[in-house]
Amino acid sequence: MKPKIGDVIYADTCLYISRGEDDFVGGKATVSDTKEQISGGEKCLFVALKERPGFWTNWDQHLGPRQAELQKEFGNKKAHTSPDINTPWIEDGDTVNGETYHGPDIW
Repeated sequence: MKPKIGDVIYADTCLYISRGEDDFVGGKATVSDTKEQISGGEKCLFVALKERPGFWTNWDQHLGPRQAELQKEFGNKKAHTSPDINTPWIEDGDTVNGETYHGPDIW
């Protein structure tokens, strides 16, 4: 089954080390758009999700084949964003090696 706009599907969790503001917890999600494009030399369906604006996921190669597995994992839980606050590693006033750091933020 190829999903269409308005269908509810299961999305997977995506967590990022370097851009935690894009973290996403999987579960039931609503398809907001679809498009076809080439991936790995094959024409594939990609889906956008209402719960994760601005991102496209490959249905044919990634989400579609895993729907039964994702359903077992998430059940009735709804997918949602879970952003981390993106802050510098060291900021002015932080204690570093027992000393108070004064200077520009270090990312």
